Amino acid sequence: MDEYPNTLTTIAARAAEMCFSLHFPVVAFFCPWASEYRASSRPDREKRCLLDLVCSIIRHMVDLLPVEFETERDIGPDTFTKFLQGNDILSNWGVAVELLTSLSALIRVPFFVILDGLEHLEGTAVQAYFASLLRVIMSFATMGVGDGKFVKILLTTSGNSKTVTRTADGLPRGCLEFMDLNEGC
Repeated sequence: MDEYPNTLTTIAARAAEMCFSLHFPVVAFFCPWASEYRASSRPDREKRCLLDLVCSIIRHMVDLLPVEFETERDIGPDTFTKFLQGNDILSNWGVAVELLTSLSALIRVPFFVILDGLEHLEGTAVQAYFASLLRVIMSFATMGVGDGKFVKILLTTSGNSKTVTRTADGLPRGCLEFMDLNEGC
């Protein structure tokens, strides 16, 4: 258990490992501290961290797509290129959100989303973008309930993430549970 920085990261890692070993589809990302990125300024490091998070989620979701599918939505290579081009990735943030929404509608299998270290994006220059990403991810929990598709989401943070809490307030009751591992210790 010493290989991870804290107990919650260990739980998230074990959950992801279990999904992989059972061949159960999973979208997983372990968010590093923005300071671990090479960039000239703190806001640039925070942008890189958020970009890694959203690109990882998109890549995992593309892997979950059926071999053949039809859609009226534009999810071709040009859309991905549009999101990644330009000097400021955040100027194309709407494209990333639309990609995630489009991909989630096309996935036909149940899957888990496991995200750890989200507190690293709390109180940063990219917090508003982080909140919009969380809203999209949390919306996955309410989609496809009637057609057998489900999405389970595990978000682990070290401490209270106000962004996660505020974002969860808009979900239907029972979609998200909070657990404090420090209670009773």
